[in-house]
Amino acid sequence: EVESSGETISAIRLGWSVGDDLFVTFSQDYTAEMDENQSEVTLEWLLSRRLQAELSTGDAGESSADLYMRWRF
Repeated sequence: EVESSGETISAIRLGWSVGDDLFVTFSQDYTAEMDENQSEVTLEWLLSRRLQAELSTGDAGESSADLYMRWRF
């Protein structure tokens, strides 16, 4: 995925599946501020049909861990 603003590229994301339940994404943000991640790696792990974990870390030391639960009704 390529994001652009006007005629310049602002971000690039590449992702690939590693098995049936793990997805890895690498992103490069060319418009990031000094205290934001310019390069970032994200792991998305499908734990079950309703539960997903997402872990992200980058070159500025900004990291996160999220847990998502899905309900359908």
